[in-house]
Amino acid sequence: MGIRRVCWALLLLVLVSTPVLAATLPERIADIPIYPGAVRDREAEQEYLDTTYFTDSVVFHEVQSYKVKTMIDDVARFYLEHFDPELGWPEEDPYSLYPGESMGPWYELDFYQPYIFEDQYEYDTLIQDGTWTRKAFAERPQWQQGKWLSQVWIEWVFVDEDGDRISHSVLIEDAGYDWRARVDYKATRIRFETTVTEGGMMWDDDWDDDWDDDWSWDDDDWDDDWGWGMGEISLEPPTEEYLGIPFYPGMVFNLEVSEAMSLEDYHYYVFFSSDSVDQVADFYEKNLGKEPLFTEDGYLFALRGRFPIPDDGLAIQPNEMFVGFPQTVIAVQKQMRE
Repeated sequence: MGIRRVCWALLLLVLVSTPVLAATLPERIADIPIYPGAVRDREAEQEYLDTTYFTDSVVFHEVQSYKVKTMIDDVARFYLEHFDPELGWPEEDPYSLYPGESMGPWYELDFYQPYIFEDQYEYDTLIQDGTWTRKAFAERPQWQQGKWLSQVWIEWVFVDEDGDRISHSVLIEDAGYDWRARVDYKATRIRFETTVTEGGMMWDDDWDDDWDDDWSWDDDDWDDDWGWGMGEISLEPPTEEYLGIPFYPGMVFNLEVSEAMSLEDYHYYVFFSSDSVDQVADFYEKNLGKEPLFTEDGYLFALRGRFPIPDDGLAIQPNEMFVGFPQTVIAVQKQMRE
């Protein structure tokens, strides 16, 4: 995870926490119950593997996908009742666990965003029939008043005696709809996943010996290897569709900062706003339909993947790094896939 963790933390946030112990939980996918009637979906498994990036520190990975002709609400309740997880990403950082410790389970909810109920046109061509979608969803159950469930993510973590981090997750995802064919699938996809990451973090007791002897924050090392000009990445100003977020009113994209922070595998799109961090975060919470992770450094939304380091993420934090720029930094991390 190395350089990715460093850049994401420098730009976005640092999670500081203490571990907690979890109740007895399945340690293998085979121990997780399969929802009644669910059918194995090997095509979905292969598609996921083809589009997912794994770091060199991943020493084992297993995934199983299923599909069932049942509304997501029923499937979600089945697994929530089985695992009895706590709502929300834990304050404790799973990366802080020591050998023999565990954490979880916890869960997060995602809801369909309000814009799916809006008609959208490209010139005179209808590109989204929000009227039909609104009628279709009127026949669906609501998880909360005015909110329709799109997915549920349940996760728990173990660290074995060798220090390897074993992460288990259950993703329950609505199969969606096709407004062009006028079909609401009313089905659910389920994915079980286990990932084993080799123990040993970059920030360990050897920091002083391995880094301070070789680096000086006052010399040219920062400029040459970590600061401006860090990579040979060339970016174009992004669109809302490309980043998967609506643009905050009045925010300004900075190409130089974005290219300097970007890496080959992960691009960073950096914007600035003169509005407060809380104002910007409130805008995205309402428009994304997601609750952010809050730390003393700001807010973080997982756009794709999960905390603490999502594959695609949106961070909003006070500008304490870039002199002469507005008070709030709005940054999107986007994973580059071949």
